[in-house]
Amino acid sequence: MLADSLHLLHNPKAYLAFVRSLELCVGDVEYEKLDDKYFDEYPFRDAAEKMCLMFILQLIIKYDAKELIMARFVEKWLARQAWGDTDEERRSLFAQYMEHKRNRITDICQKLQESRLGRQALEKAKLLPEGSRAESKVGFRLLMSADLMPLSVDAEEYARTEEEYALAQGLQPRVMEQSAEEQRLRHNHRHTMVWNDGTHPLGRDDIIQPDRD
Repeated sequence: MLADSLHLLHNPKAYLAFVRSLELCVGDVEYEKLDDKYFDEYPFRDAAEKMCLMFILQLIIKYDAKELIMARFVEKWLARQAWGDTDEERRSLFAQYMEHKRNRITDICQKLQESRLGRQALEKAKLLPEGSRAESKVGFRLLMSADLMPLSVDAEEYARTEEEYALAQGLQPRVMEQSAEEQRLRHNHRHTMVWNDGTHPLGRDDIIQPDRD
């Protein structure tokens, strides 16, 4: 399918499903407080979280963040990250995270801050001070805007996109050693479909691949 098929996910039900999947991930892993500006925890997050965030970022780049905000992404997932114990600490660590980190979470948050509704949600979550304004950030990272992945995900292309994203963040991508047989199997399992109704975190069972003998 073409990249234009992304519009199939641009509806309230799909956004709610992504947010619900992220919400269910919150209790699965306990992350340390996000107070180290020199350490980016994103590559170590759960794969289900990263997949949801990947699709969300593509959607709000192509459209806008309104549907994501209406699905209560800020309240149900972003606000529940380990920002700190007091309102002042939460605002301080969020500002530090936005300034020093370069990952899909900061890209999404930057898009949220571009709208009044998004800033209001962030203020209510005690992540932005009241009456904050949208900031123009030089070099805003729309890393996948030129080549959005379609709804039918090519597993090989997905892996390549993840590797390119890691390199763009100055990270070392995971080295994968594959035999000729493994490469053949990987090639045969392309055009993967992802299906999740929002009742559980996105996982391997939601990845549907064609049967090949």
